[in-house]
This record gives sequence, structure tokens and C-alpha cells, in this order.
Amino acid sequence: MVWALGCVFAASLSAAQTDPLPRFVDVAQEAGLTLLNISGTTRKDYIVEVSGNGAAFFDYDNDGDMDVLTVNGSTLERIRQGGDLMAALYNNDGHGKFSNLTSRSQLNTKGWGKGVCVADYDNDGFRDV
Repeated sequence: MVWALGCVFAASLSAAQTDPLPRFVDVAQEAGLTLLNISGTTRKDYIVEVSGNGAAFFDYDNDGDMDVLTVNGSTLERIRQGGDLMAALYNNDGHGKFSNLTSRSQLNTKGWGKGVCVADYDNDGFRDV
């Protein structure tokens, strides 16, 4: 039994090694997901620079399509100048395109965001952030 499992494992390893690697393509701009996501500088001198950001994929309007809410960080220099937009809400049209509803949703706060959580907090059938 152990030998048979070992053979199956070895066969799956060799098959996986011959498969081509996945190819990732950045289509965010074409899809309408335009928030420049920032989280500190590349140096990461301070702990705040390694925390922040987030994304929630959920159907905020209950139309059956996964919408996107992104939470943005910033840099210390940019926060001194007022910060960056902390969140952006995008509505999925169901065909691979997203509309930016950030202003319409009154998510215009600037600062340094840190993560996101989604649940139906008030049990009304709509997800709350």
C-alpha cells in the first residue's frame, strides 16, 4: 500500500515537472482596476511600511458578479502630504470589465489603509465591509 502511494506520488511529480509553467499577464488596467497600490518604499525601513493593503472579492450589489474592493497603503513621505486614497470599489459588469464606484460610494478618505474584511454584519443579505 505504501509502495503504491509512493508510485502515484512520484508519477504525479514527474508529470508536474513536464507541464509548462503558468503564465501571468497583468490585465488590471484594461479591466478597469486602476488604483495604484502602494505599501511603503522598497527599502522598508519602518514596520508600518510592511503592513497594509488588502483586497476583497465579493458581490457587493448581489448581482451574481464578483466585485472588488482594494485597500491601499502609502509611504511615509506621501502620508506627510495627506496620504493616498485608502480604498477603491470596483463593480464587475460580468464581462471582465470593472467600473470605479469609489467616489459614488463616498470612499474618498485618504491615509494608510490596512487590510479588509467582508461579512453580512447586520444580516440583511448584503455583505458589509
